[in-house]
Amino acid sequence: MNIAELYILLHLKYAGIEYAKMISKISGLPLEDVNDSIKNLMNKGYVERAEGKAIKRKDARFKKAKEVHRHHSYYRLTEKGKLLLRKIDEKWLNEHFNLMEFKNRKFSKAMQYFIEKHIGKPFKMGVH
Repeated sequence: MNIAELYILLHLKYAGIEYAKMISKISGLPLEDVNDSIKNLMNKGYVERAEGKAIKRKDARFKKAKEVHRHHSYYRLTEKGKLLLRKIDEKWLNEHFNLMEFKNRKFSKAMQYFIEKHIGKPFKMGVH
């Protein structure tokens, strides 16, 4: 798993449902990288395309409107993706990623936000 895939999993955990362009905008990752990562996550069974004509805010928690009509392909975690995230803790993160090596400030800030939200405490991005 690469760092973009991890970010997308964490993003979807808290967003509920999201589309690739918004993930790219929030994270600062290039849209092509986000699309490639989503495709890889779908092939691994961690992410699936969300179906339906409209997206409700209760499902897409980052949306401001109560309901929006779909103009993009939206994605969400599968049960397999949710189970994977339960295994990811501070020790796992430090063993698998050197989060200090990412020069993209916007991405680093977004990643730090979701990691801290995920593990429930401030996270020191260290070297493994």
